[in-house]
Amino acid sequence: DEYGKNDERVAFQIAREIAQGDFYEFDDLERACNAGVRVGASYMTGGITTAPLEGIGDVKIRENDDGTEYLAMYYSGPIRSAGGTASAMSVLLADYVRKGVGLDRFKPSETVVKRYATEVEDYYNRVTAKQYNPTREETEKIAENVPVEVTGSPTEDLDVSNYKDLDRIDTNQIRGGMCLVYLDGLPLKASKIKKRIEKWGEDFELEHWKWVEDYLELQKEIHSSDDEDDEEDEEKS
Repeated sequence: DEYGKNDERVAFQIAREIAQGDFYEFDDLERACNAGVRVGASYMTGGITTAPLEGIGDVKIRENDDGTEYLAMYYSGPIRSAGGTASAMSVLLADYVRKGVGLDRFKPSETVVKRYATEVEDYYNRVTAKQYNPTREETEKIAENVPVEVTGSPTEDLDVSNYKDLDRIDTNQIRGGMCLVYLDGLPLKASKIKKRIEKWGEDFELEHWKWVEDYLELQKEIHSSDDEDDEEDEEKS
């Protein structure tokens, strides 16, 4: 009644209420967050894709290096069935749940941030080229700012080309689900995220996502300079 049918805010509200135990008292907070995120993602995708059950492999509460606890989203290959917008919005949804239950934000080290950039690049170049190819700088910008950990189980036999054997990351193999969120989701749908934050971010305590504006500026700067380089090459040829 408040937001209208199929509005994403309904998904956010349901997810948080479930995680806070409004409908069922879970044995522990991790299970509550897991259920909340999946039901919220199901609402966003209309309940017609496998993404909320199979695309989200797990939802865990993990510990930062400073001892604070944060929420980790384990994505797997079927998240692609959700589409780019829903996969990107599932990250915001998880963040809204995180804040509702009092967990801290994910605080990645510089090495972990660089691992994201390397792994996403490896996936694009060595596994499958996607619609959009973000630069390392773009991926690092996202990785530094996303308040929940975007991770996943290994989906490829290939190891990442660098930043292996990290305590924070369970595998040296490429995590396809994570890479899909970082290729089809967050960078491609950043402008949609920005519009939502402008419209109702304050009401949902998501003002800290305003960094997306800086990301879009960076994206524009990088790709406009690429276009200029292409034009120069054409003139020379």
